[in-house]
Amino acid sequence: MIASNACRGLYLVLLKKWDMRPKPDEGLFVIFVVGILVLLPFVVFLKAGTSQPFDYSWQVWGPILFIGIGMGAIYLHLLNFGANEVGASTASLFAASANSTDL
Repeated sequence: MIASNACRGLYLVLLKKWDMRPKPDEGLFVIFVVGILVLLPFVVFLKAGTSQPFDYSWQVWGPILFIGIGMGAIYLHLLNFGANEVGASTASLFAASANSTDL
C-alpha cells in the first residue's frame, strides 16, 4: 500500500514538473503498464521454481480475470469516461449521494 501511494505520488509530481496534461485514459494506461512491469518480474520469479507454474482450474482463473480485467480496466475506463461527460463536480456529487447512509 505504501509503495502504491509512493508511485502514485511520484507520477503526479512528475506530471506537474514536466507540465504534461494527459487525458484520463492515457494516464490510466500508463499506470496500468507501469504496474504490470513492476509486478511481472516478481510473479515470474515466484512461479519459476514450482513444478507446474500457473496450473490452476477455471474456478481460480475466472475470478482473477473478472477482477483484473473487469474491475481494473473496464470499471476505471468507464469511471473516467463518465467523469469527463458530466464533469468532476457532478460525478463527485453523484458518488457522495450513492454512498450516503441516509438511504
